[in-house]
Amino acid sequence: MDSDFERKAFLGILPGNMRDFLVELGGMENLYEVVLDIGRKPEARYKNNTVFLSEEPVSFFDLESVISRIGDFDRDNRAGIERTLHRISGIMNRTGRPVGLTCRY
Repeated sequence: MDSDFERKAFLGILPGNMRDFLVELGGMENLYEVVLDIGRKPEARYKNNTVFLSEEPVSFFDLESVISRIGDFDRDNRAGIERTLHRISGIMNRTGRPVGLTCRY
């Protein structure tokens, strides 16, 4: 799989402000995952450090934005990005509503 395709596909699921900041940071080759939990600052986790992608906490609308681009979760609360090996794990509340996403790069 083309690494440029993989990078663009991954960046394409993220909300615009977070995507733009991640691109500006660079270092995608060392990115491990992006964590989006409602009410907490979005995190980009690299091999050797963690960086906040925004000072604003993640909202329900941020999660919905990502979910609308990845499709449905399976029984174990995982989804993927079509034609890539990226995995998105959902954290659901008791009613099955997503409250967090871990997007593995």
